[in-house]
Amino acid sequence: MNIPAHIQNISTKAKQSMDLLRKIGANLYGYGLGPALCIYCSFIRPMLEYGIAIAILPEEQQKQLEDAQKYCIRLAQNIRTRHTIPTIVQLHMGDIPSMALRSAILKFKFVHRAISAPAFNFITCNRYMLLNGRNDEWKKMQNNILWQDHKILTNQYPLPRDPVAFIVAAHRKIEMENRRTAKPAVARARHARIWDPILYLPATRLQHHRLIKWRTHWLPSFPPKDCRCGFKKAKRDHYEFCPILAIMIQQLEQSIGTSKLSTKAPDQDILDFIINMLPTSEIGLTRGHWRTTWPTLLNTLRDIDILTHSEEEFEPERPAARLNH
Repeated sequence: MNIPAHIQNISTKAKQSMDLLRKIGANLYGYGLGPALCIYCSFIRPMLEYGIAIAILPEEQQKQLEDAQKYCIRLAQNIRTRHTIPTIVQLHMGDIPSMALRSAILKFKFVHRAISAPAFNFITCNRYMLLNGRNDEWKKMQNNILWQDHKILTNQYPLPRDPVAFIVAAHRKIEMENRRTAKPAVARARHARIWDPILYLPATRLQHHRLIKWRTHWLPSFPPKDCRCGFKKAKRDHYEFCPILAIMIQQLEQSIGTSKLSTKAPDQDILDFIINMLPTSEIGLTRGHWRTTWPTLLNTLRDIDILTHSEEEFEPERPAARLNH
């Protein structure tokens, strides 16, 4: 297989397909970022994965795959530009691994299946040739770090119920921690590997935009602008203490209660703290303090949007209301 030509072909096909889907609404301002990421994972990423389970990719081709995924994630935000715009937060929100890790996972699963396949399987019939012949590609695939960890794990006792899933989850967690170390915006997000609830919890399109832009540090606007209260070049930390927002922040604190508020880290923004606590289902928003916390959070982000764009006029917007059972 001509690896450079193959990677070029699948990268081009994936980018063109994602751009077409973007034009028909699969983006932040159309169906929403959550559905756009689902469409990417279901239909576009398999194009990028085609054939990489059995190919040893040079560094240049691995970077090409990584760049193609980043390009597709930018298209999901309706950003079609050559400028480098970070996508690490969006990948974290959608629990999407890097193409480097995804490639390693696919190779690991292929090696595992090839070695543990039943006797009547085609690859089993050729196993002796693979294991004992001069097949450098196969030997390189067995050097996969996930496969090496799997061999160590299976020599221990007791074994997890699914060793393959255990190894994959462990490496996914390592990548998540690396992302949190590399990007402060990821460090402020949830510490668990799940789809971020802000992608799908019930809200208007504009409210979803604000939640996502707060998470990605696009709200307040960058570069920092003057707040309507008179504070110059206001950043995120200003709005927790902005006098115009004081009542809204107080309502948020009263809504979640002092017991939960006491678990907030001293350097953590209260909005990040609340967003990280969000329930993972719509039903959860109809219970307990979330009946008031959720609409107050949305209204606070609305006010921050207005305050950070001091020179613009906003159309009247109906305040968010509590959800009923």
